[in-house]
Amino acid sequence: MIAGRDTSSEWHAGRIERGLRLRVRIRQRVLDREIAAGLRLDSDAARAVRAQQLTGTTERCRVARSLANVLQAADERHAHPVAPVGLNHAQVLSARYDLLALIEILRGESAVAARGVALARELIESSASPVLRANTRHTVREAVSEAIAAL
Repeated sequence: MIAGRDTSSEWHAGRIERGLRLRVRIRQRVLDREIAAGLRLDSDAARAVRAQQLTGTTERCRVARSLANVLQAADERHAHPVAPVGLNHAQVLSARYDLLALIEILRGESAVAARGVALARELIESSASPVLRANTRHTVREAVSEAIAAL
């Protein structure tokens, strides 16, 4: 008698994994907000997968690069005040050293927490980010400090 592999269970597991990856892709922004808010990573499979993505080298470098671009745009806006850049450039420039510290941590090799990366992503992607407009909840420096503390 020849023993065969149970391909039906492998197929089922692969299908679940593909479904989970699709769910993560579709709900990425929602999952990022949940992680930034401090919801438990282990209470939802999609959130746990997204946390792994956030702490991976690729995503960390992407966020760091975007933050560096924000800082460069603020510098350009400061040098050419009529440049049409939609940034809260004064606050971004006042938080320069905090932003550089955040960028350095994200580009580093030390392990980081998903919540800190999610908070850094909110700085560049959320319409409520103090980077984009004056915010009564946080200044840019406060929001960057919160992201660094969460890393």
